[in-house]
Amino acid sequence: MATTPSSEVTEQDYVDLFERADKRISYLLWKMLDKIGNGESSASVKYLRKYKVQVRKILSDLKHDAADWSDVSIPTFYGSGVSEADRQLENAGYSINLDFGRLHPRSVTVLVEAMKARGEDVLSVIGRRVDDVYRAVQLDAAASSVMGYETVRKAARKLRSDLFENGVTRFVDKGGKSWHMGTYSEMAARTVTMEARMRGQFNEFAAYGEDLVEVSSHPLSCPKCEPFQGRILSVSGATPGYTTVAAAKAAGLWHPNCRHSAALWVPGISG
Repeated sequence: MATTPSSEVTEQDYVDLFERADKRISYLLWKMLDKIGNGESSASVKYLRKYKVQVRKILSDLKHDAADWSDVSIPTFYGSGVSEADRQLENAGYSINLDFGRLHPRSVTVLVEAMKARGEDVLSVIGRRVDDVYRAVQLDAAASSVMGYETVRKAARKLRSDLFENGVTRFVDKGGKSWHMGTYSEMAARTVTMEARMRGQFNEFAAYGEDLVEVSSHPLSCPKCEPFQGRILSVSGATPGYTTVAAAKAAGLWHPNCRHSAALWVPGISG
């Protein structure tokens, strides 16, 4: 992956990695099935293996590049959360002490590993999906001596049509939701980078003994977030009488693509 200055790391960089891989995989499988379907090449095991190796190389490179992005970007987004927290703390009268950030490296590591795990999970699913395509083609090829190559070509054309309609890299997650590599990577990037910013912000507040935050308010908020607009939440749950950040998230606040943020709230100082 091309090195990107940390100040310019974006979520779109991650999405672009997956979308490029999606296009390359789709092209290779389409090309393979097109040749078989039009009788331009024998559907031999050697011929199929050549394409399979190429696709596997794309997935391997993507895993490496996605991990590189995580190593660079997550600390950057986390750091932006810490910086925002410091700004708010200064506005509340605190003198910022850089030594307070000693617990942050561990939090960053956890977030980086979570992002890598998301990428590896989806690549594992896509890898199995691609294997299913090759397995179907190989079975048709093995049956060609009985069925005849015309039947095999028809099967290849049908499989190609199915892939075109449904997408080569479409998969269903554990919750039953259907994704493409591109849409899933976008959701994952936005979710984890938002979590990184907020975790950096909240950990910095905690380092100064502050536990309360105020949720931002926006017009036309979604139904899940609406109940929490302007609410004061407890980050740790240690402050009696306040809903916790964890409970608010479990109820739907800060979902993927959510616009809401949180700001330091100090009794007697904050509005």
